[in-house]
Amino acid sequence: MRQPRQAEEELEQKIGKAMELPEKREVQIDVSASSADTDENKAKLTMVMSSVGGNDVVICGKDVYDKYKNAGAFRDITEILGTEYDRYKPYMTDGELDLTKCPGWINKTYITYSPAYVCVLNNAEHIETVKKGFFESLI
Repeated sequence: MRQPRQAEEELEQKIGKAMELPEKREVQIDVSASSADTDENKAKLTMVMSSVGGNDVVICGKDVYDKYKNAGAFRDITEILGTEYDRYKPYMTDGELDLTKCPGWINKTYITYSPAYVCVLNNAEHIETVKKGFFESLI
């Protein structure tokens, strides 16, 4: 049986290959954000959402989304997408990309909840790569 971190690493590799990103331009994605009320999950969420986590994108369920959206952890997707925003609307829930609606999402087995918000963190370092690589690969 795969361990959670191993599954995350496999997912990041598959996404990187699908987007054909050079290694130095990888988008750091975290799919472990869970709202389970455990000390371990609280520590993970704090790390994932902080600038020391090194992530660009977090994929999360509604509870985590609501909590961290209200705290200002995510960039405004309308600013990221600009004039492309309307093109992405069919794939959104609550104004954010929803992985479960994206036809380009090649491996639906890693996400077992819906909606699965695709949120760009405020401290993301690879915004253009997220937009032109990751987002493009989803639709």
